[in-house]
Amino acid sequence: MRAAALAFFCVALAAAQNRQLDKEAALGRQMAEEVRRSTTPVESQSVQDYVQRVGARLSPQLAVSFPFTFAIVRMDQTNALHEPRVLPGGYIFVPLSLLLAANDEAEFAGVLAQAMARGPLRIDNNAGTIPTILVGGWGDDSTLIPAAWLNRWREMELRADTSAAMATSRAGFDPAALLRYIERLQPADRRYSAFPPRASRIAALEQTIRDLPPAASAESGEFNRIQELVRAGTTKPLPPMLRPDQ
Repeated sequence: MRAAALAFFCVALAAAQNRQLDKEAALGRQMAEEVRRSTTPVESQSVQDYVQRVGARLSPQLAVSFPFTFAIVRMDQTNALHEPRVLPGGYIFVPLSLLLAANDEAEFAGVLAQAMARGPLRIDNNAGTIPTILVGGWGDDSTLIPAAWLNRWREMELRADTSAAMATSRAGFDPAALLRYIERLQPADRRYSAFPPRASRIAALEQTIRDLPPAASAESGEFNRIQELVRAGTTKPLPPMLRPDQ
């Protein structure tokens, strides 16, 4: 009897979670259209395909229950770390500036993995849970996050850092690359910054990396070529961003 009740509870819980994911996916499609209208898509199929391949390498290493859809965009302004914007349903808008800010493929993969890891995270509130991606904006110091959520947002950023380091290591990238990127580019701490304190972030990543097994580098060798394409401004019209199952 207890086993039957537990099974029923699990089925009901899974159904509720699926309904929530469906709602978030619908919201994500709407928000993605708004982002497309406010940004300029990158018109290089080679760049688009490259980012898709890196994302596909990272995705199996992250605990997510939905596919990711990547788009590379030009933005007039971006945050200090050039972080991608993640929307409900797995839509990820990668600023072109990230490909130029990263020193190598492992750094690019680390920042992309950190953004992907933020997707499943939630902030609890009296009305239930809210995806962190709905309150995070582009993740820079100008982001308006409710003060009551700020500490929890920063804690979840740290969790995403940890997940990203582990995922990049399993995917064959150097997990210390994300640490190097943050050390180089994260600005000095500000009271209401959406970023976790720089020293805390570095210390947490160092601890995570110490506990990881040595990872053999498996970089594709394409990163430098893609950077050159970006610098050269190679363009070619792209089709609309589609879900993987379309």
